[in-house]
Amino acid sequence: MPRKPNPPPRVNNLPTYLAQIQDYWFHGPQRQFARDAGISETTLSRIIRGQTNPRYVDICKIVALLEKKLRRKIDPRDVYHP
Repeated sequence: MPRKPNPPPRVNNLPTYLAQIQDYWFHGPQRQFARDAGISETTLSRIIRGQTNPRYVDICKIVALLEKKLRRKIDPRDVYHP
C-alpha cells in the first residue's frame, strides 16, 4: 500500500530565516547549516521543501542554531508548523 503524501505545512519560514544568516550564504549553505544544527542534510532539505513532518527534536535543534546565529528568541511555530 503506497504511503500518503504529507500535506504541506501551514507555516514554513525556515528558508526566510536561513536567508538572514550570512554565514550560510555561500559554500554549501544547506550542508553546513545541517551539520552545525546536528541533523542530516536530507532531513533539512525535506523540511525546507515541506515534504516531511519533522521530529520535534529536529525542529528544536534548528531553532536553537537560528537563535544563536540571529541572537534573538524564536518560537519554533514561527519557523515550522505542520
